Amino acid sequence: AIIQRAQHQSRAERQTLGKIIDSKFIEIELPSTSPVIGTRISEIKLPEDCLIVSIQRGRKMFIAHGNSVLEEGDQLTVITREDLADEVQEILLGK
Repeated sequence: AIIQRAQHQSRAERQTLGKIIDSKFIEIELPSTSPVIGTRISEIKLPEDCLIVSIQRGRKMFIAHGNSVLEEGDQLTVITREDLADEVQEILLGK
């Protein structure tokens, strides 16, 4: 219950911050069909105004780095301009 409350509070704070800086935080869970599984973040061709901020893997959350390798089921928190959100989702989900 404590973890769920902390996650909810974190989402609310990210939404507020996104409104202040004219950007959007999106959360994406990587399915087994994602083309970026097994890829280092630095190798993914994301738009310039986009940053993978954190990765939650199971119960662990860590700051994403260029050398972080993505795995199936990873929950990514991404900050991007609002107009790029759909493009980012297509890149990470393969749709």
